[in-house]
Amino acid sequence: NLSRSMSWLMALCAVLFFAGCEKDSEKGNLNGKGQTIVKIYESPVSKLSFLPFSGKKTVPIFEVRRDIPNSTELNTPLTVKLKINPTLIGDYNTENGTAFETLPRNFYSADPSVQIIGEYMIVTFGPGEFSKPINIILDGTLISLSKAYALGFSVAEAAGKTISSDQRDVVVTINFRN
Repeated sequence: NLSRSMSWLMALCAVLFFAGCEKDSEKGNLNGKGQTIVKIYESPVSKLSFLPFSGKKTVPIFEVRRDIPNSTELNTPLTVKLKINPTLIGDYNTENGTAFETLPRNFYSADPSVQIIGEYMIVTFGPGEFSKPINIILDGTLISLSKAYALGFSVAEAAGKTISSDQRDVVVTINFRN
């Protein structure tokens, strides 16, 4: 009786194992179906705090991600335009009773991995990249310790891909402390 029960148990485990494997393989391959969704991972707020520094410093401010449905999409380059959006800072200040000022454009430059053209930051995902850290080079000699700064960004274009409705915007707060 014990061996019969063990046989039934092993048969049940084998059925469940193979059924589980089939479902996992179906999930992993959407046969080209589904959509790529572009989002800002730290949305809606990325809070940064620094000790004062002189000179220039590369600072990671947030991350742009693409959720992809299959390996073909992952291996396709994608260009995303982020709008530098100071309106988000005013909205944030109103909602939170804060007084962040927009970080002046001459206080930072773009990390070489991105480009700033007009009011847009251009981010390019290479084949195999699902995440892109966004860095700026901050000039510590221009910072006033009596002020709190912020930057606002919105995903504006994603080359026809879907932009996440709830992770589209980010306010990056930049505080300096003694």
